[in-house]
Amino acid sequence: MGKYVVGFNTSGAISKMPKTRRDWERQLVDDFLKAVNGKTYECENEESLMERLRFIAGRGVEQKFRDAPENFVVIGKDRDYGEREIPAAMYGWAQGYVDLEGALAPIMLLGDMVDNAEIEKASARIAFKRFYDSRQYTKQYEGCFVEVRRVA
Repeated sequence: MGKYVVGFNTSGAISKMPKTRRDWERQLVDDFLKAVNGKTYECENEESLMERLRFIAGRGVEQKFRDAPENFVVIGKDRDYGEREIPAAMYGWAQGYVDLEGALAPIMLLGDMVDNAEIEKASARIAFKRFYDSRQYTKQYEGCFVEVRRVA
C-alpha cells in the first residue's frame, strides 16, 4: 500500500499549429492542454489510483465523479469562448488500450523493499500517445504525459 500523486505535464505540447476561428477543434485541444498542465491529484491507495487512471483514460465515469465534479474538472479559459469546465481526462475519444498495470509496474514493485527516499524518486510516465489509437492521436500531444509518483 502506498500514496500516489497523479499529474499532467503538457508543457512539451506543440502549440505552434495554425489556429483560426474556423478551426475551433485545434483551439479546444490547445485550451485543454493549457488547463490540465501541472494539475495533480493525490490518491490514498492503489485502488483510488487505478480509478483515477481509468477516468483519465476515458473508461467510464464512476458515480463519485458525478457527485464531486470539482475534483474531476479543470476550467478552460479562452478569450473567444469564455470559461468552461473540461473533464481532467484525455480529450475527445481516447480509444487506445493502454495497459495501466504494465505502465505502473516500476513503482508498484517497490513495495516495502526500499526506504522512503528511494520511493519518492520513483515515477512512471504514460505518454498521451498511449491513450489514443492512430485515428484520434494528434501531433499537438507530442511531449505530453501523465506522471504517477509514489510518495509514501
